[in-house]
Amino acid sequence: MSSCVHYTIVWRERIYGYSTRPNALFIPTPGNTWVSQVNDIWNPDLEKYPLFAKATPVSFVVGPGETLFIPCGWWHTARSLTPTISVALDSLNASNWKNFMNEVDMNMQKHRPKLAKVVQGYLSIAGSLLGGLEKAGMKL
Repeated sequence: MSSCVHYTIVWRERIYGYSTRPNALFIPTPGNTWVSQVNDIWNPDLEKYPLFAKATPVSFVVGPGETLFIPCGWWHTARSLTPTISVALDSLNASNWKNFMNEVDMNMQKHRPKLAKVVQGYLSIAGSLLGGLEKAGMKL
């Protein structure tokens, strides 16, 4: 998972975040650990996902001009309280590059399977180069 910076430009939005410990509470989707099988956190199916009852949400209201940093690995979702314009930025680095590659591959296999191997090769080379730059303390 990547870290996320969430900006609310106008109006208000409530962000719900959950610590990553323990990750099993969120029942990651097989093949895509960035997405939970619990698709409705407000009305979860606790018979199907009983561990989710132990999850403790942290709730923030982000207002106009405010910024919220969401740490890498925190499960989160947003619900607009009013009509909202917001921007979210993800940060990729060596610690989450493999998860990123897996998510890209899953989507490519679904939509463009013939191109998937080429994209994975490109991302593998790019990840090695960027990881080397990161270890050397260099930035692009």
